Amino acid sequence: MKFNGNIFFGSVLILLVLVSCGTKRSDNKNVFCYNESNGITSLDPAFARDLEIMWATNQLFDGLVELNDSLQVVPSVAKSFSVSQDLLTYTFILKSDVYFHNNACFPLEQGRKVIASDVVYSFNRILDNAVASPGKWIFEKVDDNGFSAPNDSTFIIQLKEPFAPFLGLLTTQYANMKPLKCMEPISAIILSDAVLFNLRSGMKMSRSCFIKIRITI
Repeated sequence: MKFNGNIFFGSVLILLVLVSCGTKRSDNKNVFCYNESNGITSLDPAFARDLEIMWATNQLFDGLVELNDSLQVVPSVAKSFSVSQDLLTYTFILKSDVYFHNNACFPLEQGRKVIASDVVYSFNRILDNAVASPGKWIFEKVDDNGFSAPNDSTFIIQLKEPFAPFLGLLTTQYANMKPLKCMEPISAIILSDAVLFNLRSGMKMSRSCFIKIRITI
């Protein structure tokens, strides 16, 4: 078989580029590096429509519930949950030891405890036409003004009609929590060929042959 030098050296060059991008490590233990070969256009769970965004936001945000290894819905930020006999009212009791990370949007830049009003805000934000989240459909069965927080640790959802798959929809990235009063003043992600910078959370992402997210904690 005739040796094709151009193909051989071209293959070696591509391999070297991929290895150099994929093996670079940071010695800083406060930096999390995440490689993604496809484009990430947002780190906002409200826009977690594509797999690459879902995977990235799943590393950054949590929801009331999640799926375990057996694909059963189990508590996450919620400590427990219950459903009324008529299947219309979902009540969640939040854990008391879950905190948002430190950020300039908080007083003294210190992260605070997650409270029920954060959940109300996050879910209402998905329904906000001004936000235009593609995840609005997961709350189609929720009654008007169907989200409430009678106290800091209790969150309630009221449905229009029974809907068995509803709890499973709350495991999607669309239903992840964001802190009240920390999202609205800040614009979305600025895109450029060289750098992506998320103004809300200070996450820097550099584009090379992979998209590499560097998050400083």
